[in-house]
Amino acid sequence: MVTAMMNLTLEPIVIVRRLITAPARAIAAALVLLAPMVAAAATRGPDTGGYTATDAVVYSFVDIASGGASILAGADDATALLTLPFTFSFYGTGYTQVCVSSNGAVYFVTSSGACNGIVDFANTDLTTTSVPGDLPAVLPFWSDLTFQVPGAGAVFYQSSGAPGARKFVIQWDNAFPQGSPNPVTFQLVLSEGTNRVLFQYKSVDLGDGNPASKGGQATIGIRNVNGATTGQQIQWSFDASVVPAESALAFTVHSAPVQPVITWANPAPIREGSPLGSAQLNATVNAPGTLTYTPPAGTLLDSGEYELTVAFTPADSSNYFPATATVPLTVNTTPGRIAGNGSTDTSTLRYAFSFLVYEQASGVERGSLTLEVERLTRRRGRVGRFDSTHIEQVVFSKTPPAAKNPAVTTATFIGLGLWNGEWGYSFTAEVTDAGAPGAKRDRFTITIRSPEDGAVVATVSGPITAGEIQSGRRR
Repeated sequence: MVTAMMNLTLEPIVIVRRLITAPARAIAAALVLLAPMVAAAATRGPDTGGYTATDAVVYSFVDIASGGASILAGADDATALLTLPFTFSFYGTGYTQVCVSSNGAVYFVTSSGACNGIVDFANTDLTTTSVPGDLPAVLPFWSDLTFQVPGAGAVFYQSSGAPGARKFVIQWDNAFPQGSPNPVTFQLVLSEGTNRVLFQYKSVDLGDGNPASKGGQATIGIRNVNGATTGQQIQWSFDASVVPAESALAFTVHSAPVQPVITWANPAPIREGSPLGSAQLNATVNAPGTLTYTPPAGTLLDSGEYELTVAFTPADSSNYFPATATVPLTVNTTPGRIAGNGSTDTSTLRYAFSFLVYEQASGVERGSLTLEVERLTRRRGRVGRFDSTHIEQVVFSKTPPAAKNPAVTTATFIGLGLWNGEWGYSFTAEVTDAGAPGAKRDRFTITIRSPEDGAVVATVSGPITAGEIQSGRRR
């Protein structure tokens, strides 16, 4: 949650400031009019803290005045404390609080009390003078600004983006420079992960003859504590009209890439036939980039134990290394069902079968099988008939499909039954669904043995001659 605290400078101080600074501002205005135009540098730095500044950045101002929260409306020389939605690293120190000034400056602080008593209406040259309190600061447009005149707006703030790649925007909307009939609008963007500082200027061109136009009465830059001594600061400009409207400045720190952290909990087991999706492929990472999963979403896995892998490709390869992570996944067997009706012929016999076997979710096997054995010779007639009384140990297996062919499902099962009406005979069967048409593709195998000595009384194995075997899954 973002919190805000107002710290208003007393009016007597404001009056004194007007009397002291007015002559200086008049002189500065005259100098600006007489001086030649100062060209903006393409780059500055790096400073001793590793920061580099550049104006070679795409202007991408997103106006948050209509959707962001507001502070400092109607204020002059005031500050407000904001709590950041993420930790922002500035010159190697992580901060979660900033003190926002109505005068176009932001100070990184470690306590709410540090936001009290800041008097910063007079911007300074960073190469010779510190900011108030010698605080670490980002200064998108540090100048004597006010929201106490008609038509003035406020400071707005808003967070956007997914964790690991969020942006926190602070926007000074329609802030009036001292003595200017026209306002300026600009914003600061802090980026999570990359820790980039971005200044964006929507309307800072106040017209010819206005000394505050394009930063003519502002300090623009960044600095750390004791920056002038340590060299950890970049002053882009001081009281120079060098910032055009619809432009941007970026301050980035270049350091050794860091290893991002991938967070990925072990997914719960799934059933065979369930495609991989967001419930399994849900890794997160603390840096912006792309996650690629193996196997990918939508993959159907047979039952068994698997290892899922994710590869992270950073969007900013100069600051982050690639990374990988793995988690185990168990795919449980989905209860199966297979049925058949047809025959398998040899040169002399026909084995006409009819069966239905399946597993239930509880693991209990059920089903039935009937087999009629008939002669195909001139002495036609029935050799024998088998009727199952008990089915057990149903096991399903699947062969992955070849190109343009469906998967092949095989079921093996055993049981007991009657042979020609006599009890106690056992059987072992294996049936295969190889896809349509069933004849000459599907297979049927069975062996029936007597209860006394285990002698084979009937057996056949081969492609079916007629009929079809069909498999499926019980959900």
